[in-house]
Amino acid sequence: MFYTPHLSREEVQQGIADKTLFESTLRINQRRYEEGFVDNPEGEEEADILIYGLHDRNRALQGDVVIFRIKERCDWAVVEDHNLPDSLLQKTAEVVGIKEKKHSRIAAGTIKPLGDGSRKWVLFSPSDSRVPRMMVAADQAPKGFFNRPQDFSKFLYVAHMLEWPCTSLFAPGLVIYGHYSHFLQEDLKCRRDFRREVVFTIDPLTARDLDDALHIRAIEDCDGAGRPGWEVGVHIADVSHFVKPGTEVDMWASRRATSVYLVDRVIPMLPRALCEDLCSLLPGVERLTVSVVWNMDDEGNIYDEWFGKSVIRSCCKLAYEHVQVRILAIFLGNRRSKQGSLRIEQPKLCFDLTDKGTPRGVSIYERKQAHSLVEEFMLLANAAVARKIEGYFPDRALLRRHPPPRAYVFRNVLEKCKLMGFNVDGSSSSSLASSLREYSTRDKYNHQMIQVLSNLLLKSMRLAEYFCTGTVMDKSKYAHYALAAPYYTHFTSPIRRYPDIMVHRFLSAALGSEPDPPWNIKEISDIASYCNTKKLAAKTVSEIHAEMYFGLYVKACGPLVEKAVVLQVLDAAFDVLIIRYGLFKRVYVNVSDNNIKIIDKRDVYFRSFQIYFLFIFLSILTLFRNGWGTMSRCRDLSV
Repeated sequence: MFYTPHLSREEVQQGIADKTLFESTLRINQRRYEEGFVDNPEGEEEADILIYGLHDRNRALQGDVVIFRIKERCDWAVVEDHNLPDSLLQKTAEVVGIKEKKHSRIAAGTIKPLGDGSRKWVLFSPSDSRVPRMMVAADQAPKGFFNRPQDFSKFLYVAHMLEWPCTSLFAPGLVIYGHYSHFLQEDLKCRRDFRREVVFTIDPLTARDLDDALHIRAIEDCDGAGRPGWEVGVHIADVSHFVKPGTEVDMWASRRATSVYLVDRVIPMLPRALCEDLCSLLPGVERLTVSVVWNMDDEGNIYDEWFGKSVIRSCCKLAYEHVQVRILAIFLGNRRSKQGSLRIEQPKLCFDLTDKGTPRGVSIYERKQAHSLVEEFMLLANAAVARKIEGYFPDRALLRRHPPPRAYVFRNVLEKCKLMGFNVDGSSSSSLASSLREYSTRDKYNHQMIQVLSNLLLKSMRLAEYFCTGTVMDKSKYAHYALAAPYYTHFTSPIRRYPDIMVHRFLSAALGSEPDPPWNIKEISDIASYCNTKKLAAKTVSEIHAEMYFGLYVKACGPLVEKAVVLQVLDAAFDVLIIRYGLFKRVYVNVSDNNIKIIDKRDVYFRSFQIYFLFIFLSILTLFRNGWGTMSRCRDLSV
């Protein structure tokens, strides 16, 4: 017998009560795998307790919750080479039980033959030194392994540790081959099969994290009365199938809460093996999804709605039916507008980078018709799922709301708009949207006018937020003001947003395919609040990163002369909107001498690259880069 048998539950309970046994999470030193540590029961001020060697670790792995017994003083480790007081000794302990196996018991590593030449077993050596080696049956080795084992030394394999008896020095293991494909076939039994449908994605060419897809096909009966129509499906990557609650990858995702999109890179919420491979709806491969499917007529009226787990095989082939998708999206968009949906665009800088990652060109990201096509169906799916989970979990659903603007602030903004010549009706989101549409088609300066008007209105808008329905007693406050939707949530981007994973779990439970989520109202509310904070932080970082790259671009390619509009004049400063780039800046005026010099002292990027703003008139601005004390002519812009 190589290890001490674990104590029974009764023995553990008695030892905990007698304070002869203690509970803690095992931490193993990655550089010295023989050293493990547990918390000292005497408190945080005391040194951790050492568990040395595989024998005393007693088959426990990194992260497991273990039951341990402190050893006698004579077995403690010597910190210094002196036979002196206890302060120079480190307490040691041995594991006598595993309360909870937190480690997955799955590891990547290499395989090699045993030193004694036996062909009954092979040795699996994990890449993570904290995971002990495993004995794998010879029939698990790849074909030809025993003839030329050195040919396989450069390959990594994945092994699953089986139940480890105390009579075995090494843990028994099982090499996993094609684990995902095999699991997929088993899982298909309870999923609706859309692999024969023409399922397609619409994403940028460089995108790898594809979490949404669409399909459409003509049907003979969409309303149960023989009326021809269309079956339209939204298919979202089933990330929650791979990210189970309480697992290490779930904790990883919940801490990040969102992917962060920078100019030159994406910091993903999930490991790339998931977000760019197993979960990504790549063309030509089978993927697990969660789907919302509607039966519609030619004008987008919905007669039937289906939710469920599914499997798809995305392809790039499009047919004549896909013209109808665009037509249906237009109908859906028009209907949302009539119901009061409001869109206030915020320009987004798009950079052309050199091979070294420096900006050589900049433009405003162009919103194409394909974006609107996808967006309409994603909004429809989000609203449908929100209604579904709120109906099933009225007190615990995770939804997203957008409160209307605060009356006092909104009134001031509308008054400012009026002074600038914009008569905006702000009595509702519908009337506000109508005003924006009116100005967008008024004259040749409609683009500039809409940018100015949008910037002013955005200042009065409150942030949309995730919330738990159990924390808001008035259901009218569930509504999303900008979308004019009574119920709304985020369901369609689980690869890059943690709330979407939570919503998938709620939907799966509502459909009966998963058990009810274990979280109470407070826990869901805490998750929602944390995700709100992380989402805002990610947005702020993205914007600052874009401004930094814009500063680098101006430094390299200036001087620039651009049209701008002054939005507000203060005692020693004024706010400007640079039309071409959609940038809003506050410019501070230094009038201490006759040679007027205007410097934005608070913007580190613009100050560092010596960009100066010259104020000529309230609606005229020139952006240039010439050096201290020099001036540049302005071009006029009438607004």
